[in-house]
Amino acid sequence: MNTSAVESVVTCEPYNFLECHLARWIWRILPGLCICVGTIGNLLNVIILKRLNLRRFPRNIFLVFLAVSDATFLWTFALNDVLFALHGYTFLEHGDVLCRTTWFVGYTAGAFSTWVLVLLTMERTLALKAPVFSRKMLTMKNCNLACGVTLTVIAVLNCNVLYGFDYKDYAHGEQLSPEFQNVTKIVASDYPCFFVSKGYMDFYYTKWNIISMTLYFVIPIVFSIVGNINIAMVIVLRRRKTAKNKVPDMIFTLTSSAREYGKSTDGTCNSSTDFNYTNVILQNTNFSMVGTINSDRDETQLKTDLSTSNTKPTRDGSFNRHDTTITKSESKKKKRKGKRGQHATRLLFCICVSLILTSIPCAVYEVIRGHLEDVSPKVASSLQLSRAVTHSLLYMNFALNFFFYFVSGTLFKNEWKKMVRQTRQSLKRLHIC
Repeated sequence: MNTSAVESVVTCEPYNFLECHLARWIWRILPGLCICVGTIGNLLNVIILKRLNLRRFPRNIFLVFLAVSDATFLWTFALNDVLFALHGYTFLEHGDVLCRTTWFVGYTAGAFSTWVLVLLTMERTLALKAPVFSRKMLTMKNCNLACGVTLTVIAVLNCNVLYGFDYKDYAHGEQLSPEFQNVTKIVASDYPCFFVSKGYMDFYYTKWNIISMTLYFVIPIVFSIVGNINIAMVIVLRRRKTAKNKVPDMIFTLTSSAREYGKSTDGTCNSSTDFNYTNVILQNTNFSMVGTINSDRDETQLKTDLSTSNTKPTRDGSFNRHDTTITKSESKKKKRKGKRGQHATRLLFCICVSLILTSIPCAVYEVIRGHLEDVSPKVASSLQLSRAVTHSLLYMNFALNFFFYFVSGTLFKNEWKKMVRQTRQSLKRLHIC
């Protein structure tokens, strides 16, 4: 049996192998579920990411493009495969325009989704290793420009697909070229959208298969793996450095130390233990004091200086009120920015891991199938099952991003809850619920 039969409608007659029946049930359930979930999820992604609190972040531009390209891929490639595997016909049969553009749009959308992840990886890497440069260069305009250039390059590379497929109207007597009679066993009447020539068919199954696999799978996956390893190393090194050099806020440490010291002294220290404890604290904060505090006036003045000053003490123990320092509110803002960066990094890890786990099996299957010619019916059934499983995994990669956003992003989750709450309130005003 020729392996081209694996690409056609899944029929289990006359052998009725178990693998064939499993493949048919998988085509009935998983891809259709992925299309439904992916369409709803990606639509919600676009709506939520375009809300005011989220669209101000340039990196969300990449996520919006990713959602649109994922939905496009599901409604072109995935839907076409499901219809043809189950029923033997697709919407490619309804004219030359659909025959030529469906493959082109599907290839472009799928490839663009993988390269958007590369752009996200580059954004996260720059944000961690060169934050000043990242804030300056990664603006809304530049992010849109990067996505536009990437999409244009991919579309130009895929233009050969617009030329390579041709629609044959068998109802009006059109037939395949005689050169295909000895090279294919696909029933032409079941698949009128076919290669324009034997030369292009050979190019498509050999050279183009290698080119597309390299450009749209291998290189993006390698970039994602290397980039995420680099990001993880930067995060680990920063945490180690922070843990090693962690020093408590001197302002509040000194203030609390002075209060403790004031409770245990009245002009002079009451015990040698209190005196030693105070000296240890002051030495750790690099605050040089000679002797002890011998008057309530000096102690009160010290407390006043520490509580009213907005600066950290210098190495010689003096305070400069005109130095700019991180206040409490600025510290909270910095923590919020750090958490948002952690959520974005965690989201990138989830999406890249999903891409790797779902794309590699499909790529391996395509490589193996491309090197097989005539196989036994049993092997053909196994290939049908493998194709159903690997393609279903691939479709999951384009359908589950909404759940990754919901789990990894607190701000995304909050916007989702806010949108649901506002929708309920609007419905209540209309007396619908």
